[in-house]
Amino acid sequence: MPVGLSALPYITHAQKVYNPPARARTATISREKRRENAQVAESKRSHLWEDLQNHWRSQDALAEELAKKHGKTVKWMKEAILRVGKYGATRRKVSPYNALKHAISLDVNADLPPGEKANTIALNQIAKEHGDWRDIPKEDMAKMIRSVEAKRALVKKGIRAKPLAQMASVRQVHKGIEENLKALGQSCKTSSLCVTVRTSPHHLNEPLFAADAISKDFIEIVLGWDINEFCLKYESFALFRLKGVAMNSNDKAVMTRRRVRGLVTRGLREITGNGTLDMSWKNFEQDIVDEYRVVIDGWPSSVFDPSKLGYRGLEPILHALEEGRCQWRKLCDDEFKKRQAEIAANGGIKKGPRKERSDKGKKRGSYEKKKNGSDDESCSSDED
Repeated sequence: MPVGLSALPYITHAQKVYNPPARARTATISREKRRENAQVAESKRSHLWEDLQNHWRSQDALAEELAKKHGKTVKWMKEAILRVGKYGATRRKVSPYNALKHAISLDVNADLPPGEKANTIALNQIAKEHGDWRDIPKEDMAKMIRSVEAKRALVKKGIRAKPLAQMASVRQVHKGIEENLKALGQSCKTSSLCVTVRTSPHHLNEPLFAADAISKDFIEIVLGWDINEFCLKYESFALFRLKGVAMNSNDKAVMTRRRVRGLVTRGLREITGNGTLDMSWKNFEQDIVDEYRVVIDGWPSSVFDPSKLGYRGLEPILHALEEGRCQWRKLCDDEFKKRQAEIAANGGIKKGPRKERSDKGKKRGSYEKKKNGSDDESCSSDED
C-alpha cells in the first residue's frame, strides 16, 4: 500500500544535506607495474637530456665555425644564433633611431604630473623638429633613450589599469622589496627604509613602509614623528605637494624657498658637470655666468634672490621650474660677449653695500697687542 504524503516527514531547505556523487575508484596498480613505469619515464628523460646535449654540442661547433669564418667571437656568434632563432628572451639596447621614433609618437596624458608632462611635451617637440637623430643634442637623446627603457620595463612587468589590480600589484612589489631589504640587512649589516605611497587620489592603495629598528628610531628621534605619521605626511606631499604638509603661510614660504633653491642648484650642477657646485645668488654674474658661462632662462620674477620673496612670489617660480619653462642654458661665445658689453654699457655690475662693523669709528690696535694684552690680563687674574 503506498504511503501518503502526510505520512512522510517534512524536510526544510536548511535540513537538506548535499551528498556528492561517489568518486570513481581507480584500478590499483601493482608494485612491479609502478616500478616498470618509473623506469620507462627515467629512460625517456635520460634520452631527452642526451639528445639536448648532443644538439648543443653541434650548436657550439657551428658557432665556432661561423665565428672563424666571419671574424667574430664565439660568444657574439652564440648570442646571434639565439637572437635570430628566437630561442632566448634577448633584447638589444635602445638605439637612437628607435628613441627618436618613440619620442615622435609620444602621447601627452592629462593625468601626468606637471614636471613629467612638461618633459614629455618638450621631447615630443624636439623629436618633431629634428628629422635625423644625429641632429639631436646628447642630453635630449639621453632623455629619449631613458623614456624608451621605462616603457620597455612597463611592458615587461605588465601594465594594470583597474584600481584593484593596481593595488594588488603595489602590495606584491612592495612585499618583495621588503623581503630583499630584510635579507640585505642580515647579510650585509645595512639599514634601509622604503615608503610607498600613492600619487593620485584615484588610486586606492594605502601607505606601505618597510623599516627596520634603526630607521624607525631615526624618524622618531631626529624628525620627531611616528613612522605612521611620517608616511601620512609623505602621502599628503605626494598628492598635494606643499599644500598637503604646510601648516601656515610661513611654512609654505620656507618649504617653497627650499624647493626653488634645490631645483636651481640641481640644474646648475647638471649643466656644468660639477656635482659640488653651489648656487651664488648675490654674486651670480661673477661666480656663475663669468666662471661657467651659463644662464637661467624664463625666470618669472623681477627679483632674483628667493630670500627676498614670500610665498606668492615664489609660487610662480616653483611652477616654472617644475614645468620646464625656467631652465639653465649654456652661452656661446657671441652671447657671452654681448652680455658682457651690455653690462659694461649699463655701468658694470653694481655690488651691494657691505655690512658695517659693530666697532666702526673706534680706534683698533694691532692683533699682537690685543693678544698680548689679553694674555697679561689672564695672567694677572690667575695671580689674584
